[in-house]
Amino acid sequence: MEEKAVVRINDYKLHPNKDSVIYLDLSYSHFTEIPEFVYEFKNLKKLDLSHNNINRIDKRINELQHLESLNLTDNGLSEHKIVFKKNNTIKTLYLSENNLVKLPWRAKRLDSLNEIVIKQNQFKDLPQRAAKHHALKTLNASDNPLSLNGSYYHKLDHITQLRLNKCNLTELPSSLLQFNHLEQLQLAENNIQTIPTYIDQFENLTGLVLYKNNIMTLPKELYNLTELEEIDLYYNKIEVITSDIKKLQKLKILYLSHNQIYSLPAEIGQLRDLKRLYLHHNRLSSLPVEVASLQALEVLRINDNYFAEFPSCILTLPQLNSLDIANNEITIIPKELAELPLMNFYFQENPLDFNSRKNEHLERTINKFTEMGAIVNPHSFEMITRP
Repeated sequence: MEEKAVVRINDYKLHPNKDSVIYLDLSYSHFTEIPEFVYEFKNLKKLDLSHNNINRIDKRINELQHLESLNLTDNGLSEHKIVFKKNNTIKTLYLSENNLVKLPWRAKRLDSLNEIVIKQNQFKDLPQRAAKHHALKTLNASDNPLSLNGSYYHKLDHITQLRLNKCNLTELPSSLLQFNHLEQLQLAENNIQTIPTYIDQFENLTGLVLYKNNIMTLPKELYNLTELEEIDLYYNKIEVITSDIKKLQKLKILYLSHNQIYSLPAEIGQLRDLKRLYLHHNRLSSLPVEVASLQALEVLRINDNYFAEFPSCILTLPQLNSLDIANNEITIIPKELAELPLMNFYFQENPLDFNSRKNEHLERTINKFTEMGAIVNPHSFEMITRP
């Protein structure tokens, strides 16, 4: 047993008020069964048994009447069958890193499961046995060698959140359309090059993650997902965002960073609910003046682009509290910036013109922000690199 685990376990055993404890971390402890002292923690909600060698969950687990989360990550479950007794309190089950090819059959005895995490196993397809869990809402099958050919997915349509990151997928298969109630779909770090035109059939999606793929273009059908509140397109090869972006009226968070975008359409200003806009590491040299209409915007990152002038449309955003313009070619920072309620302001690595009277206010502006408790980088006037 690792030294840290020994200390941690001894602290638990000697805890003077066990009824106040809601989380136990018993990871890396070489346990083969749940230790006796665990049952003394009557109000336990989360039990972490990861990185042990436990293959049996005794019926005494039901003595923990408030237990909601059970972590059995890396317990060698592929080598033996895990035994569960009937339970109706556990809602989240972690079975990652167990070399599993199937969901343990007896897991069906956990009547209230609404989340199953099976990351880093050997599943070739989504577990058909998950259909037995009628309360299941979230299935995380990331980092498995999936083929996604299942004709039985309609039996899993009670699932609303599906996470398929790092699965070596080269496409978004039409088989997933059987998930009629999908609200969150994650497909990050795959090798998807094309978003299919049937993407708009996932009409209930509020969140879509396509982070770190090889997508070059966005089909017009993507913009028909009018329930979207968040879309993550970080680290792709996208060049163009079309005027159809205006259809995404419920969008609150838009991740477009680390692409090859050289301009934004004026229609982006029609996203009145947008709170966070990430545009850094692109090829932008300006923002459309309509950005000034994003009155709900709180976070804007345009660092690491090609801006030669500070975008004046930013100066009329009343809710903006975090702004990053670092690593551009900006020489003048307008004095009106001081009127924004910024709590984070990053402007390093810009060739500021200190001979311009238009920058005379800069020291006062920095001092004002720091006195308000804002994080500013450079955080003092003396640290600004001068030409």
